[in-house]
Amino acid sequence: MQAIVNVFPQPFDRRPLWRFLNGTGWDRIETRMQFIYIETMKVKPGTMTETLRKTESELLPLYRQAPGFVAYTIARTDEVSATALSIWQTREQAEHGRKVREAWIRQGTLTSLATLQHAVGSLPFLALTRELASYTSAIPEAAGRHA
Repeated sequence: MQAIVNVFPQPFDRRPLWRFLNGTGWDRIETRMQFIYIETMKVKPGTMTETLRKTESELLPLYRQAPGFVAYTIARTDEVSATALSIWQTREQAEHGRKVREAWIRQGTLTSLATLQHAVGSLPFLALTRELASYTSAIPEAAGRHA
């Protein structure tokens, strides 16, 4: 597991990052700004657990196959609300992630959704620690694809 920490942001389109290399030390890398697709959803009462299960087991694999996918998580905010965040390498890829989500919803497997609001925005910085690895999904990645 590599940890990436934003140390000193420079202009937001190009910034230095430091990467921890499997216990061997820190390495400076350059990267471009990434983009985020944010969803705020409300589900029908009593369906949150099933919604989260389906999202992880059905939508996450679709995201992992999409070009530019970096990361995905959901924060359950109460019994009927959650906010999902997916990170993409470009704005176009984040918009494509939105289209992937919409197509998945149209397939009809997610019948618990009551409302969905979404937006795409830029990430001027993102700070992570090595402890983040303990929160990875149990859903396996496709062969040859790394999130």
